[in-house]
Amino acid sequence: MGARRPGNAAAPPLGAGFWEPGGDAIHYQDGNALPDARTRFAVTMMCAPGRPMLELVDEKELAERAHLRAPRPTA
Repeated sequence: MGARRPGNAAAPPLGAGFWEPGGDAIHYQDGNALPDARTRFAVTMMCAPGRPMLELVDEKELAERAHLRAPRPTA
């Protein structure tokens, strides 16, 4: 089990991967969660051989997949 960030029980263990419900990984949003230090992110991206690393989707497909993503804050 990895170490946890102090004072942030909602954070995943350091070095752990995270996924949205349904495995849908179109995009992620995040920000600096530490009040007294800068947060740094390291990302490892993998894809199937012969497939592009990044596939953009149009507005229609984005709307069709909305139920697969975690809710976003409204305020």
